[in-house]
Amino acid sequence: MSSAPATVTPRAQLAVKAARPRALPGAADRNRLGALQVWLDRCAGHFLEVDWEAADRAAGVLARRLRATLPAAELERAAFAAIPRGGLFVLGLLAHHLDLRPEQMAGAAPPHPGERSPWDSPAGDCPAGDRSPLVLVDDCALSGLRLGQELARRQGVGEHGVRQDSVRQHGVGQDSAGRRLVVAHLFSAPELRRRLLAAEPAVRACVAAGDLLDLSTVVYPQAELRRRWRQRWRQRTAGEGRYWIGLPQPLAFPWGEPDRPFWNPASGRVEDGWRFMPPHRCVKSRRRLEAALPAVEATPVGGAGWRCPRGVVWGDFGDTVWLCGTGGWGPAATGPQHGAPRDGRVFSLDGSAATAWRALVCGRGESGAAAAVAALYAVAPATAAADVHDLAASLAAAGLLDEALDEVPSGAPGGSSGLTGADGPGRRRGGRR
Repeated sequence: MSSAPATVTPRAQLAVKAARPRALPGAADRNRLGALQVWLDRCAGHFLEVDWEAADRAAGVLARRLRATLPAAELERAAFAAIPRGGLFVLGLLAHHLDLRPEQMAGAAPPHPGERSPWDSPAGDCPAGDRSPLVLVDDCALSGLRLGQELARRQGVGEHGVRQDSVRQHGVGQDSAGRRLVVAHLFSAPELRRRLLAAEPAVRACVAAGDLLDLSTVVYPQAELRRRWRQRWRQRTAGEGRYWIGLPQPLAFPWGEPDRPFWNPASGRVEDGWRFMPPHRCVKSRRRLEAALPAVEATPVGGAGWRCPRGVVWGDFGDTVWLCGTGGWGPAATGPQHGAPRDGRVFSLDGSAATAWRALVCGRGESGAAAAVAALYAVAPATAAADVHDLAASLAAAGLLDEALDEVPSGAPGGSSGLTGADGPGRRRGGRR
């Protein structure tokens, strides 16, 4: 696998790592590089890694704010429902902090289209005339899209997912069953919460454990540029039901890292953005990468085990994976960044190299990666093993792979933390604040 650098911008350099020579980057690649550069230059210093310990502490803060929002008698009768999938993890933590009874989480699973949960009907577990509140729980809200979809499923479709006839019948702060709705996030932007309350009369309160910064003022410091940017995104997402258009600071949880889309004018579509959390520390990212790998017969793990280091951001664009070492600007580690490059080089792994990297960072080891390459590209196992070994050595020398040594578990002493105090917002990871 060869390497051939190609200068793209004054600050970014694309080092091509592929099984065959590749032409200089086209317009779509240049736009991806530009989007990455904006995130690294202006946003990555605000990255918020919420590990298990921080998520538990944030859930404790959220529990206290729910107690301050709902009288004790109402909280005792309240039903709790999770917005999947991140909300399921948060609801599990809240269940302990609030000492919820199992029957209070009877509405945890959202109804399928055309169905209603017991808590969405005066029949079954929700007695007729019951006015107990329903608390919708999620890990974060970036635009409010998922919440609008959840309201539409539970209440009927309206302008923002709320049935207007139910609002007129039952009054502000209640749903079609007469219950008051409360929305609870671990993290969200204050402006999003304000706009949600203004748009949805059925939502009585919206609380969060921590605030997300709106980085649109950082990326677009001039008010007119921000106005044009928001207008473009409103046009692109018209009809989707987003409550707010902003640039919330990047964050990630052990169970998932929210999508970070950007508009690529060359391809004429919204593309998935960059990931800051190493795949071995994030279930959702790891599962996405594994879905692109072939199912091969289990073989003993041979050769070195590898992981994507902290401080390396990555993006999976179909047949291509890009890696960029950010030094100390990505998710902060407790020690050195193990040589992660800080010179702005972006490494492109195409075809078999992308497959090998996915397998390596998903814990298959060099033998498992070689088996995946051999299965997908019909190459001899010995050839695949030699190529995978050479690729891993090259990426390790560039600081883009680490040996899979035992590390401090996320949330253990010495690990990262997402909150600075009992009621404070998450700690910004990286060099800038």
